[in-house]
Amino acid sequence: MGAWLATWAVAAALAAPLTTASAAEDDFTYSVVHHFSKKADGKNFPRALYSGVMLASDGSLYGLSTYGGHHDLGAAFRISPQTGETAVLHAFGKTGKDGRYPSDRLIELEDGHFIGVAPGGGEFDCGMVYRMHPEGHIRPLHDFSCGKDGGQYPGAPPILAADGWRYGVTGGGGARDAGTVYRLGSNGEFELLYSFDGRYRGDGESPIGPLVLAPDGWFYGVTAEGGSNGRGVLFRIASDGRYERLHDFNNGQGGSKPGRPLMLASDGRMYGSTRYGGDHGWGTIFRVRPDGRPEALHAIDSDKDGLRVTGALTEGPDGYLYFMLAWGAGTEANRQAPLMRLNRETGATEIVGRLSPDRIGTEVYGTLAAAPDGSLYGTTLLPDGGVVFRFAPK
Repeated sequence: MGAWLATWAVAAALAAPLTTASAAEDDFTYSVVHHFSKKADGKNFPRALYSGVMLASDGSLYGLSTYGGHHDLGAAFRISPQTGETAVLHAFGKTGKDGRYPSDRLIELEDGHFIGVAPGGGEFDCGMVYRMHPEGHIRPLHDFSCGKDGGQYPGAPPILAADGWRYGVTGGGGARDAGTVYRLGSNGEFELLYSFDGRYRGDGESPIGPLVLAPDGWFYGVTAEGGSNGRGVLFRIASDGRYERLHDFNNGQGGSKPGRPLMLASDGRMYGSTRYGGDHGWGTIFRVRPDGRPEALHAIDSDKDGLRVTGALTEGPDGYLYFMLAWGAGTEANRQAPLMRLNRETGATEIVGRLSPDRIGTEVYGTLAAAPDGSLYGTTLLPDGGVVFRFAPK
């Protein structure tokens, strides 16, 4: 399976049995950074914050809304985490060639610009990859064609590899309209590396981005569907397009139907989540083992934890992994979305914070952004256009 996977053997031997969430006193305080609304931001306020926010090198939070903006086709915005001061940088959809319905988080480039994707719009209305200036100017990098040689519906920006190419996935398009893996060159060159065949070959369907570039030089990812069980796969692909299916998800303890991308932690191991399966049927948090298969660390319990992991896991400066569930469990007060903390070595998981019912914000979406001071930033869909929030450690 490669030298990188082999180096995990010792670390994997330390893995602890599957755990349930412990009842912990809240360690984080919830507050609202900005509430998007007509009153605060005007009639074209950003709305539908599905993607979370990212913390840029200038200290600001940058994010995307799927709707809102002057054309109601999405907007890019910047927020000060200290003051909540907000600026709408770009309204998508003026011509269609700048994209529609932007999704996932932006990725910051070395020069302070950003790279992003839009599943709609572009020259062929099949989605696009774009470059964005910090003040909002959009420059298209690639327009997807919807055809067998191009893919469509990119869900996350492509990631940069040491060879200077950016590698990404599309949720649709390709030979069987089951998704693709592609790469973009520094001058806009486009290469299709792999087309998923989905149900026709059992190699997976609807890959979820972004990919993870592991120390062995391979790119790792998951698909939402497909595989021999029809419940998603864990795969890796080389820069030359060589593809390996590592695991077919099922309804067992390891979980099924991944809904969020993998992440690479500072321990050199990858972590992810599933939407279903596991001991309670509501999904799992897993770690990728040295043999490339997932090892469940925590089974989501709808009676104790809540429901639906909202984004990829995020590593805090304390070394713990954090994630949120869209809804809590138990009494009415506990149904507020919980902030979960996972110990990577023991698998112990605990609730360390909740959305506060007296400070607005419901239905969390997107991956959390971690700040050097330990604060975690995220987004909700409601009320109005949604909320950008902070969890600050006590």
